[in-house]
Amino acid sequence: MNLFFTADEHYGHRNIITYCKRPFSDVIEMREKLIALHNYTVPNVKDSVTVHLGDMFWDTVSAEEAISIVSRLNGKHTFIRGNHGNKLFDRGLLDEYFISIADVKMLHVGERKIWISHYAHRVWPDSHKGAYHLFGHSHGELSVQHGRSLDVGVDVHNFKPLSFDEIEKFMQAIPVPVLPPKEQGLKTWPTDHLEEGSH
Repeated sequence: MNLFFTADEHYGHRNIITYCKRPFSDVIEMREKLIALHNYTVPNVKDSVTVHLGDMFWDTVSAEEAISIVSRLNGKHTFIRGNHGNKLFDRGLLDEYFISIADVKMLHVGERKIWISHYAHRVWPDSHKGAYHLFGHSHGELSVQHGRSLDVGVDVHNFKPLSFDEIEKFMQAIPVPVLPPKEQGLKTWPTDHLEEGSH
C-alpha cells in the first residue's frame, strides 16, 4: 500500500492564508496548489491511500465543492474529524468518497501501530511501547516533542502529504518514551487516606 498522511488543508478558508502566512493570493490559488502538490506526491494507483487528519474543508465549503476537490485528488481517502468542516461528514454527504470516517483510530501498518487524531496527545495507546502518533490542528506551533509523535499538517510539510516511509524514518530517530516507575506500577488511585463514605 502507498500510504500517506496530511492534515489542515483548510480548502475554502480565506483567513488561513493570513493566519498561517501561506504563500497564496486567494483560496482559488491555494486550492489549486494543494491539489497539484497532493497529486505530485501521491501516485495515481489503486493502492494509494491518504489519511486526512481533520480540517480538510472550511465550514463554508458546499458538498458540491468538496466532492469536486476530492474527485481531483489521486488515490483513495480516509478522514479523521477535526474542529472545522465536519457537517458535510456528519450528514453523510461525503461517505462514498472516503473509505472510512472516524474521530480517532489506531492503524496497523504491518506490526507498526499508529494512533491518529486531529488533536495532539501527550500519551496515547502503547506510546510507551513505540506506537506512533500523528496529528494536525496545531499548524506547526507546538514546540515540545512528546514521544514518537508528529504534526502532519500541510503548514509543516510544504503543503503536501507525508508518506509512511518518511514518517517511519523520522520516528525511528526518536527514542521510545519510558514511563516513570510510579506510573508503570500504579494500577488504581490510592484511597486509604480518604474518610469512610467519601469515595
